[in-house]
Amino acid sequence: GDWMDYWFNTYCKSKLNENTRQTYWYRIYTQIIPKIGETPLNQVTTGTLEKFYSELKKRGNLDDADGEKGLADSTVRSIHAHCLAALEKAKNDGLIRQNPADFCRLPPKKTKEMQVLTQEEFLRFLARAKEEGYYEMFLLELTTGMRRGEIVGLKWSDLNMLTGELHIARQVVKTATGCIVTVPKTKSSVRTILLPQEMVTLLAELKKQTKGEWMFPSPVKEGEPRNPTAVYRRFQLILERSSCKKIRFHDLRHTFATMALENLKDKLYEQMDQVYSDSKKTA
Repeated sequence: GDWMDYWFNTYCKSKLNENTRQTYWYRIYTQIIPKIGETPLNQVTTGTLEKFYSELKKRGNLDDADGEKGLADSTVRSIHAHCLAALEKAKNDGLIRQNPADFCRLPPKKTKEMQVLTQEEFLRFLARAKEEGYYEMFLLELTTGMRRGEIVGLKWSDLNMLTGELHIARQVVKTATGCIVTVPKTKSSVRTILLPQEMVTLLAELKKQTKGEWMFPSPVKEGEPRNPTAVYRRFQLILERSSCKKIRFHDLRHTFATMALENLKDKLYEQMDQVYSDSKKTA
């Protein structure tokens, strides 16, 4: 436990972005240290770690009051990655002879199956999103595949209305103390996307109705961007209210790509324009 604390604060903390730092902190101080922190560093074995991982899979979810719900395989693998890195540093520093995490059997790495909406679900989803004031945001995700934090971090100054170029230079990250605006996750995430003219026209109309610098401002905190976690919750709620299957936020991009393959581009945008026009008449 002392070594995990030292490793995190000395070698990790200053190098991580805020969101990743929060994740490291949570896993180290609420899972690793409380459960195996008392084990002397030179007595940690492969068996120690495998037993710990097994317990996490059975009842490691701290949000479960009954203590009977386990962690997902992907989360257990992430916790193992922290142990592996910390113990490797201990080995390199001569504190232990070998890294016991090297030999651990881990839960299988599963690839999540991509989900897409059907054409009928797609149109119902857009219609409902329009009713709830999220049409432009979710359509932008459909056409670009940006991360949630990147979308809510957009400012009007990032969009060139003449050329359709959209520059992605920041993201909004939810932390334990609130939302912060930071640089994108990686250097390659700072990029410029060319938007279709239909999307530019739609955003130009939205700008006339929006106050301030943020493209998608917070509805509850004036002058601030939307909370990415709140956007995800609303996304799931809109899926439910429009009788659509549950998908991941990023699957919207796959949905749009699938629809574009099944329909001519002009026909697809014509359908979306119809959704927009019908909801406008209703309003």
